[in-house]
Amino acid sequence: MTNQPYSATRLDSSDALRYIWLFWRITGIHPTENSDLIEILTNLSVTVPLIYSSTKHFVVAYHIRSELPKAALHLEALDRRVELEPTACADLKRLVQRCRKIYLVALAGIAVCLVLYALVGISRHKLPFEGWLPFDWEHSLNAYILACAFQLFCLSVQCICALCNDIYPIVYLLLLVAHLRILNARIARIGGVCEEQRSEVVNYQQLTACVRDHWECLKCFSPAIAATIFIQFISTALALCTAAVAFVNADSIGEQLIKFLPYILVVLCESAPCCWLMDEAALEMFKLTNALFSCCWYEQNLPFRRSLIIFMQRSQKIEQILAGNIVPISLLTFIKIIQFAFSLFTLLNQFKK
Repeated sequence: MTNQPYSATRLDSSDALRYIWLFWRITGIHPTENSDLIEILTNLSVTVPLIYSSTKHFVVAYHIRSELPKAALHLEALDRRVELEPTACADLKRLVQRCRKIYLVALAGIAVCLVLYALVGISRHKLPFEGWLPFDWEHSLNAYILACAFQLFCLSVQCICALCNDIYPIVYLLLLVAHLRILNARIARIGGVCEEQRSEVVNYQQLTACVRDHWECLKCFSPAIAATIFIQFISTALALCTAAVAFVNADSIGEQLIKFLPYILVVLCESAPCCWLMDEAALEMFKLTNALFSCCWYEQNLPFRRSLIIFMQRSQKIEQILAGNIVPISLLTFIKIIQFAFSLFTLLNQFKK
């Protein structure tokens, strides 16, 4: 019998899973060797936004094929009617310019945050963003530069995608509120001094068209933004919680303040404007009753007045867009999300102790 070295004949059955374990290690699924809760939560503060941003991206990609084109067509139909009113048309054009500025300002803010994150990490010879890479970047300058460039490029692309996914519900709700306000003003003018030359039949047709547009606005916009905002609500609670725990228990408060304060503000700005604008839209829906009563209904024919009564009764029920068809989009919901994040933060803090 030939004697062979032990290392050459040693059996390792787990070697059959070598490539599988390699993939798990590269993708970060392999359990971390570090059990420090703070470092894990710091990593999660980066990982959680990446996960929900990717999820929202897939949701938006699905809606681009179905719901968003419908909303665009409805907006186009509303725009054609607004073009007949010079004052309202000018106001809407200013709103369009304001929406573009909102996007550019948000993009500049994200760029500033990325630069701050990168400077804080590079000043300590760490990665710009907490994470794990499948190569040794700590003992090689070229590998460190490659790791920093890789993270900055990937995070920049991810942030731009996330910005588009977060901004479009805000823009849609801004346009929704503006069109509802214009419709209310148009209804209130029916039969007025400037429109006395119109016949009662034309006034009746205008009334039904305005009210129909009013009710169809929410039905048209709801599918386009409901799923995205639902994911946003969940991610806001988780992101606030993990970031708060990592910030409170950090060694260097000044450094973490630079890193996490902009992050927390961005997370809050993802959901708060949508909730506030949805409350504004609900207020405009409520004002439909006042607009109906403000028109010169007493000078119109019987079918007009009968329809007006039906419309006023129906307008008493305020419709809301439900995020994921589960929770209403409102400031009250936003406050409850903050409360849930605080409760989860308290639980994790106690778990650490």
